[in-house]
Amino acid sequence: MEQTKSKSKVEIAYSSQDLGAVKIVDIGAKSTSMKTQRGTCFTLVALILFSLFTGCQNVEIPGLKCRVKSVSGPADDVTGKWKLVRVKTFNMENGRANEVDYSCDDIIYNFNEEDTVEITEGEFDFIPDSGTYEYELILSPFDRADGFTMKIGLSSWACFLESGKMTLDGSGLDGEILEFVRIE
Repeated sequence: MEQTKSKSKVEIAYSSQDLGAVKIVDIGAKSTSMKTQRGTCFTLVALILFSLFTGCQNVEIPGLKCRVKSVSGPADDVTGKWKLVRVKTFNMENGRANEVDYSCDDIIYNFNEEDTVEITEGEFDFIPDSGTYEYELILSPFDRADGFTMKIGLSSWACFLESGKMTLDGSGLDGEILEFVRIE
């Protein structure tokens, strides 16, 4: 039968079969190793949590039917895929604003580096039909003191960019306001 006595970080083990043999094990080394492992685990968990909270800056657009996961990107470049989530119009006959939610549809604007945009699933009066069009993002604002001007084909809009959100605003010319979320 083996008995163990522990005294301040030194473990002494002796066996009843061999009374002359004494085994001394320094458990301080175990303690240091465990502290290192705990520190490494804590650091790893902290890094994972930090990347989750800072790497995924989701844009929240209130009032959408379907949740759309956004990705962040530069606020001065439209290159990438954008999903149309909402269109706002103003009805001149009754004086009311109308909003149509497209967050559950897959109307995608894919802006390429070659200054072309490919629009998929867009067969509506207020946006260009599905197809490929030339686009231009101009630094000067369309009708305000800030933002850009976006030209797609023959149409022009005031364009406002955030990290994961884009608004094309044609209301200055009695047009629509299109809201997008960056998805790639």
